[in-house]
Amino acid sequence: MSFSLKSLVSKAPGEGQFLKKVADMVPSGKKFELVDDDTVVVDGVTLYRVRAVREFGGTRRGRRVVVKRGELGGYVAAENCLSQEGLAWVYGDAKIVDGYVTGSSSLFGRSVLKGGGRLVHDVELRDDVVVDGQVVLNGVITLRDRVKMLGTIRVSGIDVTFRDDVVASGSADFTVNNGVFAGKCEFGGYVHLVGQNFQMLGAVKFLHHANIEFPDGGVFLGVTGKVWDEAPEGVEQDKYFFQFSSRAGTSLIAKDEETRHCAKVPLVEGLHRYSTAGSGDDYVFWTDAELAETDYLKDTTPKAEDK
Repeated sequence: MSFSLKSLVSKAPGEGQFLKKVADMVPSGKKFELVDDDTVVVDGVTLYRVRAVREFGGTRRGRRVVVKRGELGGYVAAENCLSQEGLAWVYGDAKIVDGYVTGSSSLFGRSVLKGGGRLVHDVELRDDVVVDGQVVLNGVITLRDRVKMLGTIRVSGIDVTFRDDVVASGSADFTVNNGVFAGKCEFGGYVHLVGQNFQMLGAVKFLHHANIEFPDGGVFLGVTGKVWDEAPEGVEQDKYFFQFSSRAGTSLIAKDEETRHCAKVPLVEGLHRYSTAGSGDDYVFWTDAELAETDYLKDTTPKAEDK
């Protein structure tokens, strides 16, 4: 004869309170179920609210996280959208229309995941964030406010934040550690960005074929916005490849991948380079506006560390 712990709970005297506590402590194959009578429809897809069938929890980003047995979460299209293992969860009115969330990744607020996106390891979508497309976010990454990721986007790294009204679309690839993208930054086309210890703020725009590197850190500030998507003279537009590196120091490099033709665009033509006095190259930053033009630049200019 076979039996389960849940069957004992249902038959135990005194409503089986002790065994209920034991059942919550013993991991099972499922941590949540779908609530059939609590649904919403998004883009023609019926989503079901999730409900925890046992207590689960652990430490995420230095704080204790616990989901109680019977606690309601957000909405998913099917059970296979949300891992039955780990701390992965959908809170509030957040929605998974089409995608997969695993590890310690979670959705909060009114955030939406659709288009087949994947959240891996420890990703947080908050507020009114929309992730739509073959997006893969892998690492310790936070998207909040009104950020949008649309298309074929890959982001990997540790301590990466996208906030405000940042938009990434097309085929963007970010490999970043300790990076912040804020303001109205826009990335499109075939953007490849690698860097660490940097901030990209304001209304910076990188479109078309762009290869951006911040190997030594720094801050890129755009106030009025700048679109680098036109090939320099002598380079065919459809072969144009834009490259920027903090190590270049005084220039941007535009490169035709087929002919290997390179053209340097001086930073003084619309892009200014600054460094905080006494800070060395650790706090180099670039902007398309004079430092004295806006309070925004004054407030966000990196300060030199005390020596």
